[in-house]
Amino acid sequence: MHRSLFPIAFLIHLITLFSLLSNHAHAQGRVIEISAITIDSMSKRPITNVQVINKITGERFFSDSSGRFKSTAMKTDSLVITATGYSYKVLCFKDSLLRERYNLLIRLNKIQIELPNVDVLPRREFEEIQQDAKKLGYDKKDHVLHGYQVLASPITAIYQRTSRREKDKQGYAKLMNDVQRRELIREILQKYLDLGIFKLTSEEISPFIDFCNITESMLKNGLEYDIAAYMKSRYAEYLQKREHLR
Repeated sequence: MHRSLFPIAFLIHLITLFSLLSNHAHAQGRVIEISAITIDSMSKRPITNVQVINKITGERFFSDSSGRFKSTAMKTDSLVITATGYSYKVLCFKDSLLRERYNLLIRLNKIQIELPNVDVLPRREFEEIQQDAKKLGYDKKDHVLHGYQVLASPITAIYQRTSRREKDKQGYAKLMNDVQRRELIREILQKYLDLGIFKLTSEEISPFIDFCNITESMLKNGLEYDIAAYMKSRYAEYLQKREHLR
């Protein structure tokens, strides 16, 4: 009697096991809906521009401005939740109890970076730069005798006109004046680079200053708007030239 019942019990066990496995496989293949809000773990404030990436399908999208997002996925999918300045989290519902919808509160931790103390000097305003520009100026007359001074010291005047050393001194004064002019232009240009108006690599800054060829007179007397507009027009030409040379 017991022997006759054994095959039946074994068959029932197999059917039950098959049913459980079938239900589990069916659950794993189910599409689920995910509704979530992402917040800062410390401040509890919503995080904007959260990016969600489905590692299985490659699909990616962003949350709204309040850190909320909705999505559908397979129960076996893995979702990566990430935001600029925060560590990421991976969501996977493979081993979770089956639901049609999951409502989540996701907390992301800010990435902590230790940096050495750095003294940051504030950018000068255009008016301050232009005040320095007005101090520019190389005049050869400032470095040689002229007028009644020649009559008072004719030998010195002749020496200044013929001496290589004196000519070198005059050339150095002219060179330093030009160096100061370029540094002031560089300072103005850096303001526009910081604002994102122009995009240049560090290696392109000096060639672009040469290409602009902003005169000392323009630097001393020009309005900031006029200098910016001029730089912008030269920048467009510079980009065309750069593309042509590539």
